[in-house]
Amino acid sequence: MKKLCLILGLISLVLSSCGLNQAVPPEVTATPTEMETSTSTPGATLTPSLTALPIATITPFPTTQATSTELPKVLPTNTPRADNEPVLIASFGKTDPLVHSKIVFNPDGIIIAQAASSVKLWDVRTHELIRELEYPYSEKIQPEKILFSPDSSLLAVSLSDHSNSYSDPIGHLLVWEVSSGDLLQDWTQECAIMIDPNHGPYHIPVYAMAFLPNSTKLAYANGNNIEIKDVREESEMVVVSLGTEMFASEISIRYDAEFMYVLMDWYFDNPFSVFNGWRSRIQIWHMNTLTLRRELKYPKNDFHYESMYLVGVNALHENEENATIEVQNLTTDKMGNYPYRKGLKYYNSDTSLMVCFRDGSYYEDGYAIEIWNTDNWRNIFTFKPSFLKYGNYYYLSDIAISPENTILAMYYKGEVYLWDIRSVDYGEEK
Repeated sequence: MKKLCLILGLISLVLSSCGLNQAVPPEVTATPTEMETSTSTPGATLTPSLTALPIATITPFPTTQATSTELPKVLPTNTPRADNEPVLIASFGKTDPLVHSKIVFNPDGIIIAQAASSVKLWDVRTHELIRELEYPYSEKIQPEKILFSPDSSLLAVSLSDHSNSYSDPIGHLLVWEVSSGDLLQDWTQECAIMIDPNHGPYHIPVYAMAFLPNSTKLAYANGNNIEIKDVREESEMVVVSLGTEMFASEISIRYDAEFMYVLMDWYFDNPFSVFNGWRSRIQIWHMNTLTLRRELKYPKNDFHYESMYLVGVNALHENEENATIEVQNLTTDKMGNYPYRKGLKYYNSDTSLMVCFRDGSYYEDGYAIEIWNTDNWRNIFTFKPSFLKYGNYYYLSDIAISPENTILAMYYKGEVYLWDIRSVDYGEEK
């Protein structure tokens, strides 16, 4: 869904363009080096130069990939097992004119935030509306990303504003105090500018953001930079410059706040480059010194069949053509190649569970929700909510998993549905 929304926004930018003659960076293999800790003073405003830094550029995934026939076959669980059937707890909310929406649990698992034409905070236990937060902008807005701070006291929402032009939206990053509903910050998220010497600049909307662990500081993409600010305190802003070759699509901070991972994307090979190729890289920044420690460059891929994601400390490379997913832990460099199901993917906070909204066009038994254990990348349960029918699946716009892996939430046509999944067996598929 994220990739599709981005592509639709970019198509209008490239229809009049016909050449982005950027060469694919060469693949260089180097042995990953240990990331040592630095004692430099944090909080300084720096704009590092990428060319001046010693970078280990590696090819993360093997050049020879396993084919789908070499991987174990994952059969769908067509018949729900009565002993661990998820139970529909409740549904609440009402039809919202804005179909595109986001939902997320707070770290305590007792509040779920629903961002659509406004932001609604719901009590997970009583299913009652706690508070509704209005946007201070026009109705032509769309939520792109939503998250709570680690202590659940703050809620941040990235918005695209299409008041002026759908092809060149303005980004807003709003941060509220959860307890009072006060809007604390309203920051601009400018488009990243990708330089094409032949046809001028491209303006790419960016919405990536992440709270630092045990902190009220927020790292977020703004133009071609990542800015780090404290939401509550007036402190010096930290700026990390990413250059003009790619833009930040995801940001993740390691659990100990020592390293920041940045997934960067860009497409190339015009005309209509969005249909031809996509390339990605991941940068690993040391937070105290703001030095770039490693950069992982990935080969060109076809957006029709391949996707890159950054979830916590894991880099995920999906290949829909042969239904495999390559997983690399960016801290340990442990890698694996696993089978997976075609469809939209959603992960819990520690990446131990994945929920797949299975694409019914590929399977005889149609659309379904699958719960996966990522320890062994096995489908452990499949069930079909009544609204998952052809023609209706479009309105299922987001899925979230509670921090304790006890509740599965879905947003469908303005309503939030909660399922109790405590009875699901997280072992091997039976």
